[in-house]
Amino acid sequence: MVCQMVKQRFEDFWAAEKSITEDIFYGKSAHVHIYTFKEVGFVGEHCDGMAVTGEYNCRTGGMTFNFYLKGFGAVKRFCLGNNRHGDAGRYHEHLIQKDADSNLASNLPYAISRDDLKQLEPEITWRKICTEGKIVHTGVFKDPQEWCK
Repeated sequence: MVCQMVKQRFEDFWAAEKSITEDIFYGKSAHVHIYTFKEVGFVGEHCDGMAVTGEYNCRTGGMTFNFYLKGFGAVKRFCLGNNRHGDAGRYHEHLIQKDADSNLASNLPYAISRDDLKQLEPEITWRKICTEGKIVHTGVFKDPQEWCK
């Protein structure tokens, strides 16, 4: 029952108009060559408890954007240029396909290919994801590749 409620809550969130007013700046992480941004929240209906984090790997150019419900776990993740995920390849999106997918133990096992996001610059990728998710980002998105120079 909890998983079903989370799935519906995320579907409502993803379908609604929302915004991010914060600037997104990547910073150093505990791992060499990996830079992250931490917990950026949303403004709008169905946004309570929802946040996004991001990661950029200077060595591979791989990016991750993880949308999650605080206190519960991931509800959508974009893995772009990192490890292969079966037939979905290196550029893929993890999502909740069925109610049981939305729990911490499953870690979003279902993935679909996102070759349309292949080889895009980080900001272009971010803007495309925002457009798909009806997210208006009014702040700055600082290019994480600047850390790699």
